Amino acid sequence: MKTDVQTVEPIVHYNGPIDTLDQLTEEHYRWIVTGTDHPLNNWPRSIVFRKPHLKGTRQGNIHKQIATKNNPNGTFYIRAYNIRATIELNNEIFTGSYVPNQRCGKHGSQTSINEIYLLDIDQLSTAKLTIYGQPKHRLGHLIPQLNCYPELFLGSELFHVPMEPTEKSIKRIPLNHSGTEQYQVLIECGTFISSRIMTWIDHKRIYQGYITVYTRGKSIPKWTRYWATLYADHMNLYDFEYKESKRAVSKLPLTSALDIFHPPIDDDEQLVDVGSLGLALQFSLDALDACDPSDCEFRMYLLPDDVSHSQEWEEALLYAISLVQEFKPLKHSLNSLLPPSIPSKYIW
Repeated sequence: MKTDVQTVEPIVHYNGPIDTLDQLTEEHYRWIVTGTDHPLNNWPRSIVFRKPHLKGTRQGNIHKQIATKNNPNGTFYIRAYNIRATIELNNEIFTGSYVPNQRCGKHGSQTSINEIYLLDIDQLSTAKLTIYGQPKHRLGHLIPQLNCYPELFLGSELFHVPMEPTEKSIKRIPLNHSGTEQYQVLIECGTFISSRIMTWIDHKRIYQGYITVYTRGKSIPKWTRYWATLYADHMNLYDFEYKESKRAVSKLPLTSALDIFHPPIDDDEQLVDVGSLGLALQFSLDALDACDPSDCEFRMYLLPDDVSHSQEWEEALLYAISLVQEFKPLKHSLNSLLPPSIPSKYIW
């Protein structure tokens, strides 16, 4: 006779701003479920995250605080395989569940649980894993009231979480415990950092190519051709003949960039005519140290070589601007080597 086997739903703890597993980005989810027979892979139902509580408060009081934790830099992943675990990170405490243990060999026992902890981080952090056990009376299965022993501390382990991606790996860790008995915990851990935040933090190059810029000359404006390299927070302009074999002519910060678009070609009031290929890079008023707002649109006009390059430059600049708008509030990650403003000869 065939019987249905009911799989226990995995328990997932998460301190981030979302509430269910299916709300994670595709990149984030795929990183988590990478590995053989991961319990979250293709789970048929939405899994509701269990939230931590602040140290010194009751469980359930944390959700209002973490609602403001947007745009985390990364996520530390840890999956414990033994007894009941708690995780502590920056005064947030994740409380695991008890499961019964089973005898393993002549003198040992082991416990298998299916709990996963996802810890959003904004900087270098330290997570503390603590393992507890709950003794049971030999007749406790018949008389539950006999199982009233106090919880036993079995040991703990500190994890120093770097602000860099690390692949998930399985480790067997001996627990720090003052008693004579020895305990080990089998865990899987790693750190997820999205490709967007890594582009921002590591100042990775987004795009490069030739670009012609409308500049102010000594007497009259002119179109000046450059070789340009684009990063999340700045763009370097080089002599178009020597390219990067010589130092950059200008380093333009993009932290004040707001938008990139094709200006309308039928606008008679527009200061610069860039044609159908041209692009206007719009900045906020603080892009320049000194400028009369009534006589300035705070735009930089760009002319790519052809239609395909125009589209590529537009997409690359839109991506860079989206990174600026998302990660600029993270003051500690701003590039301190950037000049404070854009030279006025590039702004109209």
